[in-house]
Amino acid sequence: MRPAHGLLLLPLVVYLLVAVVWYEWRVNPLTGDEPHYLLTADSLVRDGDLQVVNNHQIDTPVLREMPPGAVFTESHALNGYSLHGIGLPLLLVPAYALAGVLGAKVCMALLSGLAPLLLYRLARPILGDTRWAIAVAVLLGLSQPYVIASNQIYPDLLAGLIILYLLGHAAEPSPQGFYHEAPAGRTSKFGAMARAGIIYHEAHEAHEDRTVTPPQTVAWWRSGLLLAFLPWLHLKLTLPAIILWGFYVWRLVRRQKGAHEGHIHLIWPLVASLLGLAAYHAVAFGSIFGPYQPGDATTDVSHISMILLGLHLDRLQGLFVLAPIYLLGVFGLALFAAADGPLALLTGLLYLAVMLPNALHTNWYGGVSVIGRFHWTGALLWSLPLLYGLRHLRARGRSALAVGFLIVTGLCQVVVLAKLLIPNAYLYNDPLVSVAGWTESNPYSDFFALTPWQRIQFLPSFRDLTTYLGAPVNWVALGLVVALLLAGRRTLR
Repeated sequence: MRPAHGLLLLPLVVYLLVAVVWYEWRVNPLTGDEPHYLLTADSLVRDGDLQVVNNHQIDTPVLREMPPGAVFTESHALNGYSLHGIGLPLLLVPAYALAGVLGAKVCMALLSGLAPLLLYRLARPILGDTRWAIAVAVLLGLSQPYVIASNQIYPDLLAGLIILYLLGHAAEPSPQGFYHEAPAGRTSKFGAMARAGIIYHEAHEAHEDRTVTPPQTVAWWRSGLLLAFLPWLHLKLTLPAIILWGFYVWRLVRRQKGAHEGHIHLIWPLVASLLGLAAYHAVAFGSIFGPYQPGDATTDVSHISMILLGLHLDRLQGLFVLAPIYLLGVFGLALFAAADGPLALLTGLLYLAVMLPNALHTNWYGGVSVIGRFHWTGALLWSLPLLYGLRHLRARGRSALAVGFLIVTGLCQVVVLAKLLIPNAYLYNDPLVSVAGWTESNPYSDFFALTPWQRIQFLPSFRDLTTYLGAPVNWVALGLVVALLLAGRRTLR
């Protein structure tokens, strides 16, 4: 391991510092759904069961870390069981038992610290350069949503990490997964790649007849268990799990001779997981589909469209506003699809599977939680087209342009973090119906002290169903995204 690889631990250090400092200074204390996830962990530690109603009524470490005067309400429980997925509480039980709420937050930060390592292993074969791969992984790791989301007790960011890992395993026919090194001299459509290249179709035949060794079997089991764990984090993650499962099945059928035992280890845990989850839901809620009701989602197309756009472009909730580095991913979409169509298609399906349910939710943008929560899961998937965009610029001799883009977006991230890391009012609107808070609060507007008129004119807002289509700045923001997409497509000609 080269000394430079130690930089990949820098984001983890930042995550841990933010978790501890916020906890000690009571910045962004437990709000929204966070205490309900932790109360399930408390019940498991204290009572050895999943019944949380009695834990609502007693003094617990969870209650003590909530804002002053906060109380638990029965609206988050049904038949005595929490409405929220039990996968995250089960995962946090050891940390919570050892160190309470702080232990749980540190555990989340440690898990989030895997993001730069995963991003590096993703970037190394695509970019073919260790220094570039480390730089991109660290920059992404120090951007949104990781720094802010890393210590939050929500399953969203963890789900994104699991999906990206499984996507990598699905993309590569070899047991080593997506990151297996290509033979020297492999090239792509856009020029010579470095010796470490992504193998997709090229390695297919070479691995068909290999037997599964014990280490490879462990790798398949690991991926299989992670795939099975997704629906336990949240029921809506069943769809991306099934999409990945379907891809594995398709590959098995396509390969025929390659239906090794190790592949079965990856597929069947999901079946057992879904059966177990259905059984738990039937016992707890009287329905295999859990506690969810038809009113929890909307079919209003105008609502869905606005929220889906807002998750990308809104001044307070948009991924491209809070982390503009991902705009390079928009430029790289066409390049990604041209270089590896099946992987790009699978990535796109997974992205829709995690973003559309969030756009359907009647509690816009995630309710009382840190801004951007509903795009946390999908954010990691933009890393793939982003890396293809960077690779293209470097292959065309535009490295200076790539460096300039990273510097500018890095400075934007400094502005965002400068406002988000200190006590602020950047939780979702409270009260939820207030439009004024939404209009007035934004990291950029606060940092540069923009006037109310400037905020309205220069920052896109997807908050008001009756006015968002008439705002010129919203169309400018959307036009920028479309222009970047078309620019990437034009480079293919």
